Amino acid sequence: MHSLSREEKLELLKILEEKKRRESVYRYRKYYDTRYSWQRKFIAATSDYRQCALIAANRVGKTDTATYIDAIHLLGEYPEGWTGHRFTHAPLMWCLGYSGEKCRDLLQAAIIGKKVNGEFTGGLIPPDRIISTEPMTGTPNAVRSAYIRHANGDLSKVQFWSYTQGQHALMGDDIDWFHIDEEPEDQTIYPQVLTRTATGDQGRGGRGILTFTPENGRTELVIQLLDTPGASQFCMNVGWDDAPHLTEETKKSLLESYPPHQRDMRTKGIPMLGHGRIFDFSEDTITCEPFPIPKHYMVIDGMDFGWDHPQSRVQLAIDMDSETFYVTKAWKASKTSPAEAWGATKA
Repeated sequence: MHSLSREEKLELLKILEEKKRRESVYRYRKYYDTRYSWQRKFIAATSDYRQCALIAANRVGKTDTATYIDAIHLLGEYPEGWTGHRFTHAPLMWCLGYSGEKCRDLLQAAIIGKKVNGEFTGGLIPPDRIISTEPMTGTPNAVRSAYIRHANGDLSKVQFWSYTQGQHALMGDDIDWFHIDEEPEDQTIYPQVLTRTATGDQGRGGRGILTFTPENGRTELVIQLLDTPGASQFCMNVGWDDAPHLTEETKKSLLESYPPHQRDMRTKGIPMLGHGRIFDFSEDTITCEPFPIPKHYMVIDGMDFGWDHPQSRVQLAIDMDSETFYVTKAWKASKTSPAEAWGATKA
């Protein structure tokens, strides 16, 4: 080094800086080799199951795991040893989050990067593979759609959607892959996304992943995924014990800062008590097809009066022989007279 001239040292410095830049830009090529065993297991599950859920603690790397899978599918460059699903074509992908800002800061930033001075930087997908983008209305520097050069020469397409747009914004398309990041409170979102996959992946049926910390408690979706998954569903639970990158000092500091009732949810990915469904079972087990109420059933009309706070009414039909209660009518409204409320359940 001492024998090099100033010009040679400057040239060497440029070479080293370029090497560092390329390692950062093309880091996706080495990602698979550095994944934890649970991350590889989750990737592998996408080959055998159409819906794979990662219900996990905070800070374990769930979104990082999922956006890596997203990027690999868009690029079409599957690493050696990849055991997950493979697309044989450039896919159409949906990535969904709480809001436009969350899509931009968590999903877009990880996959294609943040927009700085008109260029995207910092994402897993190299800038030279991003052919074009379309902006997301109402969210600065957010992308609605991005077109990515696939390994086969075609263009993959990723679209970013927020739950605030509602399920109607999701109607129409046939998609190959979806990534739902954090559980939507709107229970119509997930079924609508699944419907879009019906004829995806060139008619074979699309698939996708869900990644979230169960902050909404034991919702119907969480109960299904954790307790009664279907044949096409896979669910993995990951906690702090599975995340070696979290130091004991960090875990201790965070744990002490969390309210006691949130600790299992934030450190183990266990649904928070006191949130979600009151009764811990699926609606399918407590609903039936409507039928005419027999005359010998007892009928009870219940009411809870209110004005600004909604008043509510419910009608029950009781089969005394089988000791079965049927909820036949339910109604609530604000600033409505008792006479109108009575008519709603008696009609």
